[in-house]
Formats: sequence, C-alpha cells, structure tokens
Amino acid sequence: MTAPRVIEAIDVATFPMRFRTVVRHASAVRRATENVVVTARAANGVSGVGEGCPRSYVTGEFVASAAAFIGEVAPLVCNNVRRVDDLRSYVETSRERIDAAPAAWCAVELAV
Repeated sequence: MTAPRVIEAIDVATFPMRFRTVVRHASAVRRATENVVVTARAANGVSGVGEGCPRSYVTGEFVASAAAFIGEVAPLVCNNVRRVDDLRSYVETSRERIDAAPAAWCAVELAV
C-alpha cells in the first residue's frame, strides 16, 4: 500500500525586484533581478517557500526555463516524495536533470 501524499501542491511564481543601487560585477551590470519563488503546500496545511536565482551567465538558466522545469518536476515530487529518504532517492535518480537546472531545483528543494 502506498503512503498518502505529503506534498499536495508545488506552485511557482516569478519575483521581479528593482535594486536600490546598481550592482556591477564581471559578468553583468544589474538594476533589477527576477527570481523564481516556489511554494510547497503539505497535506497538513504547512507551507514552505523557496527561491532560486536563475542566471544564464552562471547556471545557464533563464527565469522562463526555470519555471518550466519546476512545472515539470512538481507532480513528480508531489507524487513520489513522502519522506526525506524519498527526496534523496529522487535527487540521486534525477541528478543529470537537476544539474541542468540548479537554481530551479534550489527553489524546489528549499520549499520542500
């Protein structure tokens, strides 16, 4: 018998934000940022929130590709992760996919 779902839903939103000052570094000059924010809602009503910072020049991700990745993995995580060991197992079996979207996965993992 399969244990009941623990994570009922994983939702993703984008979070644009202007900086108070211009941020300059070797790869970019930024006046604003846009991140992905993930909310994971458990069956018992508890919610967790995680944030990821996809940057094409750092992780190879864009906000849209990170949001798409999260949308694809959300049902897999909801349907298969019931304990911490399940999350570890998912990470091990999905390493290549996760490594291609590290900022997106960061947001999911923090929320869960």
